[in-house]
Amino acid sequence: MERKTVRELLEFAQDDKRLDAAINNVIAGIENGSIDVRTLPIAASPIRPGLMTETQQAYLAELLVKASGVELSSELMQALVATIRDLPVEATVKDLEATLVDHPLLGEMGAALRSSNQVPA
Repeated sequence: MERKTVRELLEFAQDDKRLDAAINNVIAGIENGSIDVRTLPIAASPIRPGLMTETQQAYLAELLVKASGVELSSELMQALVATIRDLPVEATVKDLEATLVDHPLLGEMGAALRSSNQVPA
């Protein structure tokens, strides 16, 4: 990747307003059906849950609920946020998915996320 492209990506990632707008556009596309969640690969980069604020952890939990299509009670939502919070700092979204698949209360959600991430044939 060219140095200019990397710099532009870094600037974009550091601009909270632009990044939030991009994420909100993807969420809106998922909600209105113009984006099929199954076509979005789960990123392997670290999500750094230990560095997230409580609000960011809750936001990630809400995104996962929407992506999985699994409804969670408030008790299960708290378990999901706690699971996100307790991940190692270097954890990736794939690590989170694997943790959820093995979680005694959140396994259904983990399985739904895993199946939604399968590339259509």
